[in-house]
Amino acid sequence: MFTHLHTHSHYSLLEAVPQIPDLVAKAKSYGYTSLALTDNNNLYGAIDFQKQCKKAGIKSIIGCELSIAETNMQSHINTSTNRVFRIVLLCKNEVGYKNLIKLVSHAHTIPAGKSTPCIDLGELKEYSEGLICLTGHVESYIWEKLRTDDIEEVSDYLIKLQEFLGEDLYLEINSLDTAEAKQVNTHLLKLSLDLNIKAVASSNSHYLSSSDKSAQKVLMGISNDIDNKDRFDRVFKNGNFSFHSPVEIEKSYGSFPEEMNLIANTQEVTDKCNLIINLGEWVFPKVSIPDGFTQGEYLKKLVYEGFQARGLEMNEANKARADYELDVIIYKGFDSYLLCVADLLRAAKERNILTNIRG
Repeated sequence: MFTHLHTHSHYSLLEAVPQIPDLVAKAKSYGYTSLALTDNNNLYGAIDFQKQCKKAGIKSIIGCELSIAETNMQSHINTSTNRVFRIVLLCKNEVGYKNLIKLVSHAHTIPAGKSTPCIDLGELKEYSEGLICLTGHVESYIWEKLRTDDIEEVSDYLIKLQEFLGEDLYLEINSLDTAEAKQVNTHLLKLSLDLNIKAVASSNSHYLSSSDKSAQKVLMGISNDIDNKDRFDRVFKNGNFSFHSPVEIEKSYGSFPEEMNLIANTQEVTDKCNLIINLGEWVFPKVSIPDGFTQGEYLKKLVYEGFQARGLEMNEANKARADYELDVIIYKGFDSYLLCVADLLRAAKERNILTNIRG
């Protein structure tokens, strides 16, 4: 059974069309039992996507199409020697999800003020645990090199990825019906055999049906970035980037060698991805407390000590009011949160940093 592993929603801002509920409903109508979400450089839709998939009885796979610098994310990018390409990362588990969060955050913030969010190979290597990597579609480094037959450069690049990703690296085979796409696929299939890297079928969907292509063009035209307007003509104009049905997938990949298992390998990837984001639970930083105390007990101790430190009388009325407030806080599970805030304020005062209280 095929799984869409490279799928965009409207959270691929000013580039893709589908609302998440519509995307999941379309997958359900086609009989798909699993689906990945891989928006551009963000995880904005991850929670809603998981919820919608759960409602529809579809296995959700959280991922991201992340921009990756040709050489160094710290250097000036979008130059002739440090262009930005795209790569797809999928979460296998919670470790992978946390690493993907770090990668996305670092893509936007390191170094501060850069024009295009991106990571580089070194960053990916450091945070690769728990992640599956697809080599990317038409805007990938692999595609750019193979369209000019630079097989040696691609081989070296894949070996570097293979060193730290191992069997979690997959070559992404496209279904586009263009001469360039067929040329790239031919090289990828050979590299798959030569380097012993499995390949997967992919469709890189940006809209639900082919009739929505004009809507994508309008979206990309809204951008203030002239290059983004031109990208539609360069990347999307001559291809079908709709959400393909199983019949369309079978037709697109029917001519590929059966032994490559392109469709079956998407199920292999799906089986590896078992992330479920825990929802409805408070997640607060862990604060060190002395042995022999629960967090609630220690918070109560600090409050009682606060009476003396502030010269307040510990009479029956004041104690009853403090205990009432503490009981509510502890019952609601906010004791760890308040201990964290108290720790932050303590540290600020020790460093003569001005603080203010709001509540």
